[in-house]
Amino acid sequence: MNFEGSGSTGLSLVLRTSGLNGNFIKAFQAEIDYPRGASLINEIFKRMPNDTDFSVVQHANTPGIDFAFASP
Repeated sequence: MNFEGSGSTGLSLVLRTSGLNGNFIKAFQAEIDYPRGASLINEIFKRMPNDTDFSVVQHANTPGIDFAFASP
């Protein structure tokens, strides 16, 4: 299981998830008053020439969620 996050303050946003993530998403929705995320962000990461810590999770097909924390 991997919960990866970048940033340090503000709202928690789902950036990306790996496969088999249904239980993670349900738990996130149940605990957060206003869950936020965007599938477009995953497409942006796919086109970037670098990897992140979460890339390892995706390549290993391990369940995980990649978060970012950002102030509005």
